[in-house]
Amino acid sequence: MTNSKVGRRNLLYGLFLVVSFVTVLLLATANRGTFPFASDDDASFFIPAWNLAVFGNLNPVALNAPDGIYWVPHGFYVWIAFFLRLINTTKGVALAVSAATIATAVVLLLAGLARVAYSRGFTIACAILLVSPPTFFAGNTIRMEGLIVLLYAAAIWLHTCKRYTLALSMLTLSLLVHPALGVSLGLYALSLTALAIRDDSAPARRLTGFAAASNVVVVLSVVLAFAAELVLIASHRQIFHTHMGYQVRRKAAFTVTNALFNRRWLALIAEILIMATLAVAARYAGVGRRFLTEIAPVGLMALGLQTYAAFGREMAYEIYHASIVPVSILCVAYGTTSLILQERKFTVAQNGYAPTPAANGG
Repeated sequence: MTNSKVGRRNLLYGLFLVVSFVTVLLLATANRGTFPFASDDDASFFIPAWNLAVFGNLNPVALNAPDGIYWVPHGFYVWIAFFLRLINTTKGVALAVSAATIATAVVLLLAGLARVAYSRGFTIACAILLVSPPTFFAGNTIRMEGLIVLLYAAAIWLHTCKRYTLALSMLTLSLLVHPALGVSLGLYALSLTALAIRDDSAPARRLTGFAAASNVVVVLSVVLAFAAELVLIASHRQIFHTHMGYQVRRKAAFTVTNALFNRRWLALIAEILIMATLAVAARYAGVGRRFLTEIAPVGLMALGLQTYAAFGREMAYEIYHASIVPVSILCVAYGTTSLILQERKFTVAQNGYAPTPAANGG
C-alpha cells in the first residue's frame, strides 16, 4: 500500500473518531435533564466535588457528612473539582465534564480496539454499540462511569502500544475512582505474570529515555495518590468501616436464582465461553502466543468489567454491560479470527498444509 493511501486512510479514520466524539457530546447534551431525569444521586457526587473546589475539603455539610463520605473512593470528586475550580462551580460544568469524559473515552476505546481487532473497518461497524443510549445516559449523570470507561480505554490503548506498565497503572488508578475495574486489574496482572513466567514471549521489554521516565512518573504519581487516599481513610477509620460495610453488604446480596435469570450474568457466562473457545482455537491454529500476548489480556479486562456489572446490578452500569464489554469482546473475537486466518494463509502458501500447534509453538 502506498504512503498516500495509508495517509488517506489515517485521515479518514481520524475524521471518524472526531465525528464519534462530537456525536456523543451533542446527543448527550441534547438529552440532558431528560435522559435520565435529574436525581438526588447527582447531588451526592456533585456536592462533595463542589465542596472541594470551593472550600478545599471533602466534608460536605450540605449532605449531613461533616466528616466526609467514604462509601466510594475520592478520585471522582477530585476529577470534577479540578474542572469546577478551573471553569466555574456549577452543576452545568460538572455535566459538561461528564459528557466530554465519556466522549473522549469512546474515541480512545475505538482507537485501541482497532489495534486489537487488526481492523479499523470492524471497529467502525461496532461503533453503533458505543454511540448509543447507555453512553448518553452516562454522559448526562454526575457519576464515575465515564471516568472509569476512560481509564479502561486508556489501559487498552496502552496495552496495544506495548506500554504494559502504564496500562497496569491506569487500571490501578481506577481503584481511586471506583472498584469497577478491580477484577480487570487482577486478571490483567495475572495474565502478564503468567506470560513472564511461561517463556520469553512475555510482554516485557526494556525501555529507555522518555518511555522509561514516563513509566517512573506515572507509577510514582499513582503511588502518591494511593498514599493520600490511605491517609484520609486512616484518619476516619470508623466512618470508613461503616460506609464501606454498607456498600459491601448491598453489593453482596446474591443468589443462584438471580444469576440464572439475570441477563448480565448470562452475558458474562456467554463471554467466558467465547474467550475459552477463542483460546482453544488460537492454540490449535498455532497463534496461541500472539493471542495470549496481544489479545487475551484485553478480553480479560472486559470479563472483569462485566463481572462487576453483574454483581453491581445498578442501572448506571448498563454502559459496561450493553456497550463497552460487548464491543471489546467482539473486537477480541474478530482479532483472533484474523490471526488464525492470516496464519493459515501464510502456512498454506509456504508449505501447502494448514498450521498445527506443534508446528507453530502454540
